[in-house]
Amino acid sequence: MMKKSSRKNRSTSESILNIKSFFSNINYIKILLISLFIVTIALIIYMIFVIFNILTIKPNCSVCLLQRPILQKDVVVARTTMIILESPQEDKILGVWLVSENKENASLMVYYIPWWVYVYDYSGSNLSSRLSISNLKYASTLVSPDRYREYTIWQLVQNIGLPINDYIWIDSNNLNNYSNIYGDIAEFSRSDISKLYINDISNESLLLHSFMSRFSSLSIFTNYNEHKSFFAAIESNMNTYELIRYITSLRDSLSVGGINSIDVSLNNSTSEIYDSSLARNVSVINTQVIDAQYVNVLSKLKSREYNAELSRVEVYNGSDISGLAFRYKRLLSNNGINVIRYDNAPDIYERTTVYITNDKFPITKDVIIDTVGSDVEIINANPSFITTGDFVVVLGKDIGNKIEWK
Repeated sequence: MMKKSSRKNRSTSESILNIKSFFSNINYIKILLISLFIVTIALIIYMIFVIFNILTIKPNCSVCLLQRPILQKDVVVARTTMIILESPQEDKILGVWLVSENKENASLMVYYIPWWVYVYDYSGSNLSSRLSISNLKYASTLVSPDRYREYTIWQLVQNIGLPINDYIWIDSNNLNNYSNIYGDIAEFSRSDISKLYINDISNESLLLHSFMSRFSSLSIFTNYNEHKSFFAAIESNMNTYELIRYITSLRDSLSVGGINSIDVSLNNSTSEIYDSSLARNVSVINTQVIDAQYVNVLSKLKSREYNAELSRVEVYNGSDISGLAFRYKRLLSNNGINVIRYDNAPDIYERTTVYITNDKFPITKDVIIDTVGSDVEIINANPSFITTGDFVVVLGKDIGNKIEWK
C-alpha cells in the first residue's frame, strides 16, 4: 500500500511540475502584444467602416439643382449659413439662425429670427400678405406641396435681404434623434453661454449654441447608427464631410467667445403692424433697426481691402416689379456696399445694366456682379440720366425671372 501511495504522489508531483514548466515557458508579453495588435486592427477596420458609411451619406438638397439659384455661390464678405431648426414637439419651425464667419478676421456673427415673427409673402399667394416663421413650412405645403423646403428658404432669403451661401435644415424628428444622442438642447446654463456674446441675447437664441456645443466627432464611433440616421435626415447643400467639418468648426469658434449677435426677439427689433388679411396686429422685423445693426457688424466681417474701398453705388428700378430698388438696396448694403441712393429709373429696361464710372473699386464691382447676376450688361460709362455714383445699377425686367416665385 505504501508503494502504491508513493507512486501516486510521485506522479502527482510530476504533473504539477509539468504544468509549471508549461506556464513558465509561455511568453505573456508576446501574447499581450498580439492581443493588442488584433484589437487595434479590429478598431481600425471598424473606424474605416464607420467613416466610409457616414461620409457616403448624401443629405437631401431641395435647392441645389435649380436653374434659378437661391444660394449665393461666391463668398463676398463672410460665409453665411442659414440654419433652420424645427420644434421637437410639433411640425413647425422653431427658429432661423444666420451664422456669418470670417476666419481671417476671427469674426463671427449669429443672427436669430424667432418663430413668432411674421414675414412678407413675396410669392403673391392668396393665403395672406404675411406669414409667421413657425407656419412658413405649413403655408409652403399649401402653395407648393412638392417644393415646400425650397419655398420656405426662398421666402426667408427674400425677407432677410442677406446673401446666403449654405443652409442646414433639421426637422422635428431629426432634432429628437440628436437629443437622444446628446441630450435636450433646451437644457443649458445661460450664464455660461451668454458671457461669450458681445451683445444682449435671449434664451431662445442660445438654442443653436447649445446644439453646436454638444456635438462630438468621437461620438460618431460610439453611436454609429444614431449618427447615421441623423446625417441621412439632414436637409443641406453640404455633403456629410462638409457638415461634420462645419459643425465642429462652428462649435470651436463659438466656444472662443467674442460673438457678435443680432437677436430679432429683443426689444425694438420688431414692429407691430395691422395686417388686414389677418385682421389683427402682427410682429414684423424692424428692417431699419436690424439692417443698421448688421451694417455695424459688417465692418468687422469685411476684409481690410474691402473696407478701404470707399465707393458709392446707386440702385434704380427699371423693371415692372414694384419695390425692387429697395429690395436690392438692402441686399447690396448687407453685402457691404455703400448705397447712396435708390429710386425708380426714368425708363423701363429689358435687361439689368451696371454702369461703371470709376474702375478703381474691383471688389465692389465683383460684389455687385455676384449680387445681381453675372449675365447683366456692363457699360463703362454714365447712364443717360443724372447720377453721381461710381456704380449705377439699373434693374431690368429680366430680374423678375431670378426673384419671383415660379
